Amino acid sequence: MLGDALVEWTSNGYGQATVRPRTGTATVITPPSTVGALRAGYPVQIDGTARR
Repeated sequence: MLGDALVEWTSNGYGQATVRPRTGTATVITPPSTVGALRAGYPVQIDGTARR
């Protein structure tokens, strides 16, 4: 997620951004320990190529 967008991650790097849904369910493939760190406020660094 990047603001109001979802930016696809592919084996070739970041792909197309799409509008982020406001409702629904998401499947998280991120390890639970990483999700916990993010929930606790660990600062996220997003590569500049995701910000097209």
